[in-house]
Amino acid sequence: MTGLLLQTGKLSPIQEAVRNQFQEGGSPVTALFIVVGMVAVIILAYWLTKAFRLGEAPTVQRRDPMQLYQELSRKLSLSETQLLILDSVVEDLRLEEPARLLMSAAMFDRCIDQWREHRSRSADKTGGIPSRQAISKLRIALFLKTS
Repeated sequence: MTGLLLQTGKLSPIQEAVRNQFQEGGSPVTALFIVVGMVAVIILAYWLTKAFRLGEAPTVQRRDPMQLYQELSRKLSLSETQLLILDSVVEDLRLEEPARLLMSAAMFDRCIDQWREHRSRSADKTGGIPSRQAISKLRIALFLKTS
């Protein structure tokens, strides 16, 4: 299209100025401004891309799993006996992520079964095994509350 405009001689004032600049050649200062401008645009584009990328997917800081479990168990308004049962399960089974015990009824049941087996085999039976009724009340308190 520009070639067609050059042949017909009908150029806008801006197009004529650009054509004249290229025909006459630019000064080194003009070339320097162009290079600096291009570098600035590239840096700005990189910075904006990085800023948007961080905004979309913030990095997740891993918390201490035991600290998370303790915070969650405090917020559940459980009785002292229920908290002792949960703490016993976490300690005896040495759960890596004890908060999972509080989030899923299936996980809770699996851990309780493993814990009962562990307690029944353990030589140190000082704590004993809580009754099925106590475990059932704890399960209800954890998973069947209605708001």
